[in-house]
Amino acid sequence: YNMKKGDVYMINKSLTKWMRCVIVGMTLCGILIYFVIFPVIGSEIIKYYPELNDWFYPWISFIWLTAIPCFGVLCLLWRIIANIKSGKIFSLDNIKYLRYNSRFAVIDSVLFLSGNIILLFLNMSHPAVLLFSLFIVFMGISIAVLFEGLSRIGEKAYDLQIENEFTI
Repeated sequence: YNMKKGDVYMINKSLTKWMRCVIVGMTLCGILIYFVIFPVIGSEIIKYYPELNDWFYPWISFIWLTAIPCFGVLCLLWRIIANIKSGKIFSLDNIKYLRYNSRFAVIDSVLFLSGNIILLFLNMSHPAVLLFSLFIVFMGISIAVLFEGLSRIGEKAYDLQIENEFTI
């Protein structure tokens, strides 16, 4: 099956449209979870356990702090999609954005783990919460490894692309 350059453009245009829809959906879900669901859950916990009232603001501040790297990843993914749409799939910018995303995931994982440990030592948490947070940290590190692997693959593809441009 031979595809023409216009066909590839249409596939890229359609793909990037769907990718942007996914990013918008993820952003809306993140806003809903971080800024609506978590505060409501915290308020409900305080309603049934008023002795935990002093824990609400430290915990909600900590949760909101961990949202920053997550939304940073989404912003960089949006830039990657813009580069894909413009035909720069294997570009140095995309490689750089993937590496930044890997760093964001590591930062978020370290922040999440250290915050849980600090809250535990301040007697504002339970050891079971710390154990559950290890699962989330594992997920964050897995995402970091995925982004780093994609950046390495993108780098190899970029090198091959440059090499092919110089081949007659």
